[in-house]
Amino acid sequence: MTKILVTFFIFLIIISSSRVSRSQQVQTFHFHKDTTDINPNGSSELSVLMRKMYDHAVAARKDVMIKKLENTFPKEFLSIYTAKPTDSLTKNPSFNPFADGYIQSLNTFIASSQNDLVQNYNGIVNACISCHSQHCPGPVPKMKKLLIVSSTK
Repeated sequence: MTKILVTFFIFLIIISSSRVSRSQQVQTFHFHKDTTDINPNGSSELSVLMRKMYDHAVAARKDVMIKKLENTFPKEFLSIYTAKPTDSLTKNPSFNPFADGYIQSLNTFIASSQNDLVQNYNGIVNACISCHSQHCPGPVPKMKKLLIVSSTK
């Protein structure tokens, strides 16, 4: 009987020492908005817009791979002409022709036949690569990964 009582008291001591008050059990998590900017020069209207364009190209790539065609593009992309760049020198006289080429490639893509999906999708990506090769080459390697290598040549 003594062994049972000793074991019982030891059990009570262990339980009571491991007990945590209610206020100690509640953990508060504070979530803060990530303010890390992926653009080393800070985000501008144009850089934010171009990230959206990139995300759209990623989604379009997935659709093209399953032969699905989206017949529109976000009209917000037309603000490429008016969005403020990070560096004011970005919008030199050659910028608008590159922007025209991008918008034209989008229009060509959304009007694509099933047979031309890959080619016209790659036209969008190549329009981005052409411009960025002249204006801001940093994202070019990431863009090249969006190209779809056609198995039929």
